[in-house]
Amino acid sequence: MVSLNDRKVFLRLPRKRPGGRTGRATRPRFWHDLIHESDFVPIRRAHCQWARLWEKAKPPTPNGEHTVRIEEVTGEHLDTVAELFDAYRQFYEQPSDPPAARRFLGERLENGDAHLICAVADDGIAGFAQLFPTLDSIALARSWILHDLYVAPAFRRRGVARMLLREARELGIRTGASLLTISTGIGNKSAQALYEDEGWERDAEYYFYDLHLPQA
Repeated sequence: MVSLNDRKVFLRLPRKRPGGRTGRATRPRFWHDLIHESDFVPIRRAHCQWARLWEKAKPPTPNGEHTVRIEEVTGEHLDTVAELFDAYRQFYEQPSDPPAARRFLGERLENGDAHLICAVADDGIAGFAQLFPTLDSIALARSWILHDLYVAPAFRRRGVARMLLREARELGIRTGASLLTISTGIGNKSAQALYEDEGWERDAEYYFYDLHLPQA
């Protein structure tokens, strides 16, 4: 599903310039991406600059306890993550189809054409994110599309979405990517606040178009 009311948001990753200086990467002029998210933790407003920096430096954890960790999705997680993926698709008005959801994610793992991460809590899998690799032809580098992000209802308002975003950023840095991209609804103010608090920048220079193709 593609909404014409989506905004594209970019996270520019640090890259080394000639001479050892670190600069901000350029971004490609064209690409297609889509993300829908249904849970974002409220942004804590620090009372001073140093308090804010300290708050952002701490890993977010539910209820102040270190009970959630981010892991790469493997076959061990697949059944539960597929259930979340099916719920995610239903949220966007797709019919429930657990076998198809599991098959799609299984193919991604088998083919290695996506990077899947999940938030694992003591009492279950709290959420997942799916990223697809692409290329930044302007920066002559790799980039990533953060395509899917979902947090299970029982784990919302615990900082899980923020944890998944930070792990996505670390993936981009580890793989030498120039930037990450994501999109969200224009009216989704909480998502926009979260993205901007985590260093993402809303694109203000380009329009993006989608061409819907007939399905067999």
